[in-house]
Amino acid sequence: MQREVLTLATLATLDQSSPDRPGKIAAAFNLAIQQAMADIHNRPREAKQRVITLKTLLTPVGGDEDGVDAVDVQFICEAKMPAKHTRAYSMDVEYVGRESAPMPAFATNHPANTKQGTFEDLAEEPERTE
Repeated sequence: MQREVLTLATLATLDQSSPDRPGKIAAAFNLAIQQAMADIHNRPREAKQRVITLKTLLTPVGGDEDGVDAVDVQFICEAKMPAKHTRAYSMDVEYVGRESAPMPAFATNHPANTKQGTFEDLAEEPERTE
């Protein structure tokens, strides 16, 4: 059985399914890089950083005062992207029911303008007599 010492160089081969494929942690890191780059491509004006963190957790297993017998090693790959958001929409306040809290309301045909009317609204208005 061949053994490798865990280093940054050998980490990419850890838990490989085949010699021509990266190991699971390398695949997770590569995916996080791809996601960050896709986010940068989709939102180039978002100046906030995209952060990818690879954590290594080492937990001693067994052993005594003279040393440990083994160590459990776990890897965590985290990607943090800036929050995605829409522009602000100005909405009217409507009361639904007698004792309910006020709720924001928008015009379905024009969300940016809550006062936007429709032809149906005109049909509902009583005719003006002068």
